[in-house]
Amino acid sequence: MKNRMQKGFTLIELLVVIAITAIILTLLAVPLIQGFRLTRAGQAYAEAQDRARLVMDRISKELGTAAAVLDNSLPSAAVEVKLPLGVYAGGGPAPISTTDIAEDPAARVGSVYLHHAKIDIIPAAKGDPAARDASGTWFNPYIGRFDPTAKGPIGQVTIPVAPGQTLVRYFIGLRDPRPNRRYVNSWEPIIFGAKTGFENLFVLYRAEVQPWVYDSQLGRYVGNANFFPIDPNGNPIIDDPGFFVSDPYQFYDTLADHQARQANWANVAEVVTQDLRTDMVVTAIDESTRLAIYEQYPPIPGTYIPRVRPLTTFQALRVNNEPGTGNEVTRPGVEAVDANLRGAPEYYVTEMIGWTKDSLVRFFPENPQLGQPYFLARWRQPSGGANVFEQFDQELVHYDPIANTDEYNQGDVVFDISGYMRAAEQGNPLIGNFVFGGAPLNTLKLYKVDARRGRIIMSFPALHALGVTPATSTDAVNASYTGWLASPTGLSSDPSGQLARRFFDLRQATGGGGNWFNPLAATGLGYPLDGRIVPGSEIVIGPDQRPGPNFGLPIRYTRVSASASPGINQYKINYTDIAQPDWTILGLPDPSINSDVRTYIEPRYRKGYVEFNSDPSLPLSPNGIISVEFEFQLNDPNDVLTVDYDSGQRIAVELTLRRYPGSAGTDAQSVTVKEVISVRNFIR
Repeated sequence: MKNRMQKGFTLIELLVVIAITAIILTLLAVPLIQGFRLTRAGQAYAEAQDRARLVMDRISKELGTAAAVLDNSLPSAAVEVKLPLGVYAGGGPAPISTTDIAEDPAARVGSVYLHHAKIDIIPAAKGDPAARDASGTWFNPYIGRFDPTAKGPIGQVTIPVAPGQTLVRYFIGLRDPRPNRRYVNSWEPIIFGAKTGFENLFVLYRAEVQPWVYDSQLGRYVGNANFFPIDPNGNPIIDDPGFFVSDPYQFYDTLADHQARQANWANVAEVVTQDLRTDMVVTAIDESTRLAIYEQYPPIPGTYIPRVRPLTTFQALRVNNEPGTGNEVTRPGVEAVDANLRGAPEYYVTEMIGWTKDSLVRFFPENPQLGQPYFLARWRQPSGGANVFEQFDQELVHYDPIANTDEYNQGDVVFDISGYMRAAEQGNPLIGNFVFGGAPLNTLKLYKVDARRGRIIMSFPALHALGVTPATSTDAVNASYTGWLASPTGLSSDPSGQLARRFFDLRQATGGGGNWFNPLAATGLGYPLDGRIVPGSEIVIGPDQRPGPNFGLPIRYTRVSASASPGINQYKINYTDIAQPDWTILGLPDPSINSDVRTYIEPRYRKGYVEFNSDPSLPLSPNGIISVEFEFQLNDPNDVLTVDYDSGQRIAVELTLRRYPGSAGTDAQSVTVKEVISVRNFIR
């Protein structure tokens, strides 16, 4: 009995006990670990949800009260980020080793441009703009002294609302943007070259800076070179894709200057999302392999870069095929004959304003359902857009939907709209911006676009902007008067001379040589024309006919109605063609067969007819000059206009926070909030 009590467990028994214990521990540990993971995942989701709501509330408030929101649709408004490059080895992507590009290890990363991942907000002006000391430091009324940390005037919003002196920028960037710091995401190791190292994810920043700063020595505001490159005119360049990258693909001036600005941005920017375990970009995944999708990286042959997209976007609201609404044609004090039939809008407007640069303005001279060619206004980059920093210019295109399929790239360019607008500021001729490539079959339609106000403007200055002012001595006007009196038809049909008039026929105005373009002529530059005068736009300058010290000196004449007879220093004008009379009742031959009637009588029923005082006892001053300037338009009342545009008046914000719980094997938790925000105080 004693020997049996002293006997120990056998090896088999011990192994059985250990196995049973391991099974029990496994049964207990696995749910426990899963519970911990679920707890961490739930905590990460709650953290992401709370922060997403707070960030969206802040963005909504600042956008809703902004004085202006800058256009972020241009390539130059994108955000440049750096990602590790890869090569293909053994049929799949692999990281680049130091031997692949030994001469430049930094070249193992490439640039990706995230579009709509940045937005610039101009807050409303606040406080007293003059409340600063000699050094330019703003006075802070809340603490009762000058505050060197203030970025602008402090106080209540000024009324009426005007843009302030600061710019608020939300953007995506690396949490640690210092030189030689690269993207590292060990929580989701699918990008080669970004798997190991201290975590460095992309986060959402907010920064508030002054584009213009006061220079006490110059006594005026100058571009803030601490944050922005300065163009040759001294203006700050707001859009710089690589502004938050220490070694961008392209930069404006010197690398040292750029890195100094990048360091300043890093100092003033605050992270509005969590600064750890939250990534604001997501990598495109191949569903069949669960690996990152790589694309060729042309700057370095044979290399590939992962495809990513931003998780926060600020995008103007898209509107397609919105019909343009024409302005009221008949205005108080401006009479028009059959305004509804002959008058055409001077401009068209859309419901929302602040168009981005990817807008299309279609102008249909014919029924758009018939598939006829039409005119198209679009934005294009100069020289094909080889430089990402180039701004877009407007151009007018004759587009044939039968022969063409791409409105953004095809069609025959007719007119350089932006070139004209730049030339008009300097008084250069209109014609220099026409592109001669064969006249289209359509009658020429000419218009320009004011994207900020959401307008398509049909009127152009006809004579002043041409650099050619048709001017003639009053003898030419008197010749129109005496020409009828001396003509064979006038002598035989109107011996009393009661039908004689002093007038200009603007349809016949010539001058300027190759720079001349008369919009009232039947053709111009080889294009069929159907121009009309914008009512009330004309400026008529002639000699003062009143006796006195100013007799014969230039003075602006006043217009009288079409039914009145002009007196001294007066004129009347035909904005459009009017119905011709029965020539037999007037006792005159038909102008189609009589050149005298066609030259001296018929013009009074045509557009461009300008009549002056025709009293033979009150001749115009013989030493004076009469000149006429006006604005013209080439549209008709029945033309159809539609616009595709993104409106900065309403911004769609989509914010996704991708939060990693912090435990191995636990998937990231994503929370998405969306909101369409109206910019109520958009500066027009």
